[in-house]
Amino acid sequence: MQNRADTNIMEFTMLDETYLGYLIEWATTPSQNDPAKWLGHFHAFKEGERTVRGSLVNPQRSAADAHTSVLRIAKVRINAAVLRPAPTGPARS
Repeated sequence: MQNRADTNIMEFTMLDETYLGYLIEWATTPSQNDPAKWLGHFHAFKEGERTVRGSLVNPQRSAADAHTSVLRIAKVRINAAVLRPAPTGPARS
């Protein structure tokens, strides 16, 4: 999967294992503001569930650091999605 042509090209890589039933794909890319630093992005998919997405907002010193951080954030966001209570309608009397 690639993003738009007018921005940095990112090749997303799917993790071999799932996390809480979610497949995670991730990518790292040099920061446009500071090419010596790296950013990361992820998408997490699970059949029947909404896609969980996220990005690093703090550039990292290396692609490896960005990779580690983006996977950590992906797992935190998946945990939040799994633990979020189901929406409820207004109480009826």
